[in-house]
Amino acid sequence: MPLLSAARGLRLAHQCDIKRVPAGSNPAARETVTAALACSAVYPASVEQAERAGMALAARLMVIYTAPVDAQPDWRLATEGADYRIRAVSRWPRGTAQFVEMLIEEE
Repeated sequence: MPLLSAARGLRLAHQCDIKRVPAGSNPAARETVTAALACSAVYPASVEQAERAGMALAARLMVIYTAPVDAQPDWRLATEGADYRIRAVSRWPRGTAQFVEMLIEEE
């Protein structure tokens, strides 16, 4: 059953994998940290989201929401055959975090 936020109608009806690049490894190497994590679809990031993260000039900045997870910038997120670089991670909504908001960039 997908997780749902009544405040925004957010459905975590998809799955993604969170991966990191092992230290001293080839940047193409990936180590899965979390597999089959519940997530939303990938959406274009709003101007406000990009400005809040200090990335207003990033051309292909997207946003995705996931179930609670530990993730860090420069890790990777893979979903539906696409691979994205994680640029920013924050709890959402602020104060009563039920989800993780990730700003991701298609490379």
